[in-house]
Amino acid sequence: MNVWLYRRRLSLGSGARQLLKMQAEGLERAGIRPTLAAERRRFKYFLRTGRRIEHLPLARARELAGSGRVVFVDHSARVPEAGIVFVHSLWRAAAERLPTLGCRGAVAEEAAFFRELGRDSLIARVQVLHPGFRTHR
Repeated sequence: MNVWLYRRRLSLGSGARQLLKMQAEGLERAGIRPTLAAERRRFKYFLRTGRRIEHLPLARARELAGSGRVVFVDHSARVPEAGIVFVHSLWRAAAERLPTLGCRGAVAEEAAFFRELGRDSLIARVQVLHPGFRTHR
């Protein structure tokens, strides 16, 4: 099985980055060696984790995800062709609660992503009551 875990950029302090790392480790324990990929901030992630990150521009990510040759997991809500998508934050929700945030472009991009999802996409909502990653839990 060929599994790709994708994030637009790998921020060292984000909970999404930590989830990606945990998913990769879980797949490896199951005997599957995933490929981690990102557009940006790959080098800092490598220095911190020792894990090699493939450079994958968005156009190539969409092509790869739609090829049917891999299981593609998108952690950026940018690849509607992905088999699995994790949406870590909703810009629309942020804009509703903080109207002065100034994120119209991000809200429009997010709306376009959800419009592109196939009609057969299963969408499950998970409400996070206490955002942030806490290792002691």
